[in-house]
Order: sequence, then structure tokens, then C-alpha cells
Amino acid sequence: IGFLAKKIFLAFPEAKKFFDKNKAEVIGNPIREVIFSIKKKTPLIKKDRPVIYITGGSLGSHAINNHVKNIIRKLLDKYIIIHQTGDTKQYHDWEDLLMIKEKLPKKLQSRYFLRKHFFDEELGYIYGNADIVISRAGANTFFELLALRKPTIFIPLPWAANNEQYFHAQIFKKAGAGEIFNQNEDSSSLLQLIDKMIKERDKYKKNFNCLKHLFKKDAAGYIIKEIFSTVCQQKKIDS
Repeated sequence: IGFLAKKIFLAFPEAKKFFDKNKAEVIGNPIREVIFSIKKKTPLIKKDRPVIYITGGSLGSHAINNHVKNIIRKLLDKYIIIHQTGDTKQYHDWEDLLMIKEKLPKKLQSRYFLRKHFFDEELGYIYGNADIVISRAGANTFFELLALRKPTIFIPLPWAANNEQYFHAQIFKKAGAGEIFNQNEDSSSLLQLIDKMIKERDKYKKNFNCLKHLFKKDAAGYIIKEIFSTVCQQKKIDS
């Protein structure tokens, strides 16, 4: 498609070498404006301890959910957990975790915000309160967490195309803004990594200064502007 395109917009500088340098431009990745907006305060969090947001994406992640099942009691002893499980019927993770939650002491239950999905208008509030995030490492998630400067433990999807999620996660790790956890490791290792990141979260947050070159403000607006400009130029040539 690059041979046919008049303009090529890229998210990562490393991709530019694969395209015509006269067409390609690194402009970052468009991100949802809603993540910066704190409107709907659901779930309502009484932040008396660090907050961790755990998500496997819109479909959820069975591997991530399984790790949470193994360590949730220990996590809730120290942290507030916001957990988006997804709703994959094959695994019934949400149902299993709900049963686990209902067996916990009331004090711990109050620290566990368990949902299949969160609405877009809730995400700004959730991200705003989260001290660290545990997530897959898709490109859209990567750039949202970059824009928000959220220290993250990435659990890359092992079968992602060309291992792209691992390479995204490596960018955070090399900058000191995040860590990588292999989903095949023991859950106790994930717990140790969480404790480490919470303890050193200010250091991880500061290291986002090493990644500021990757965040381009209003990438979507720039793309729209360039598309209209290119179309107008083509119309002049055709006429």
C-alpha cells in the first residue's frame, strides 16, 4: 500500500526505514481525548492507598485474569484494585473473580472494583487515580499510557504479529518507565514486580522524560489537516 499512497503516517520512528522517505512522516498515534477527561466518577474511589488498574483490553485476557485470581487477596491487603476482566464466555473469568470477591472480608471487597468493561467516560477518572497499570501492549494502549505518563507492567500478547507487543513494552522498559512480565511466569513473580513498581513509582514516572519525543500532541488533527492538504493539491494538479 505504501507504493500507492501519497502520504504515509507512522507512529514509531523505527518504521520509517521501510517506506519512501519523501512520503513517510512520523506523527505519533491518535489517542482518545476521553482519557484526559474526568467526568463520571464511577467507580468512586476512596484513595487511601495506591491504586492499580488491571486490564486485558476490550476482550479481556484470560492469562492476566488467572494471575489476578492467584494473588488478589495479597494485592488487596495493600492496594486498591480496578480490574477490567472482559467477557469471554469460554473462560467465565468475571464470574470466577466475582465469586472470589464475595468470599473476601468486607474491607477487602470495598477495595476491589471488578467489571467486565468500563465505559469510555469512566476511563479518565480511572487513569487519573491509577498509580500503575497492568496491561497488554498494543499500540493504542502504549500511546495512551505514554500520553498519561503511567508506569506500566506490560504483559505482551505472545502471539501478536511480529512480536510487536513485546517491542512496544521494551520501549517503556529501556526508558525505565515500565516493566515486562511474561505471562508464563509464576504469579508470585508478578506480585513482587508490582510491589517493586509501587515502591519506586515516582522514579518510573520521572523516566517518561526519556520518551517525550514519541508523544505527538493532536496526531489525529494533524492527519486530517494533511489529508485535506494532499487532496487539495491533487485537485489543482488534475484541473
